[in-house]
Amino acid sequence: MFDNKQKQQDHEANPRAGFVGLHSLPVTCQRLWKIYGSPKQSLLLAEQFENARAQMRYSLLQGMSPQSILSCNNRLAA
Repeated sequence: MFDNKQKQQDHEANPRAGFVGLHSLPVTCQRLWKIYGSPKQSLLLAEQFENARAQMRYSLLQGMSPQSILSCNNRLAA
């Protein structure tokens, strides 16, 4: 059995382990997904997701079609 420090080190070495349940770190918080170990990176990702969702909602409320929003976003990302 590993102690919590070892579990944290294992998680930092493979941060995607939580998505497939390959560790036994405790859940430290939850947004749209459960967050294991140090929540800093996951909370930043959750904030980016929420901001993108809010942008999409605003564009839709302004009358833009989903297709035009997505094509505009694709041009900006390229």
